[in-house]
Amino acid sequence: SGAEKMRNRRIFLVLLATEVADGDQRTSQNNALIILDARKIPYEIADGSDPDQLERREELFTISGVRGKYPQFFCIQQRIGDIFRKL
Repeated sequence: SGAEKMRNRRIFLVLLATEVADGDQRTSQNNALIILDARKIPYEIADGSDPDQLERREELFTISGVRGKYPQFFCIQQRIGDIFRKL
């Protein structure tokens, strides 16, 4: 069913921060997106500096074990609401 396909689709998620002050992290983020676009790899962005995405950011930091470093990459197997599972 359509709901089943949506629940099981794979998502390549990029955690970045649009309000990052560190120049090296900003450059790394930009380079990563350039590479993904050039390779035509579909992705979604989670903005770690967006207060509305705080819960998502914290969950992704928990998964990676790394806090405050951008960009981070996640391959998500399931997406049910805001619950993410790492492949």
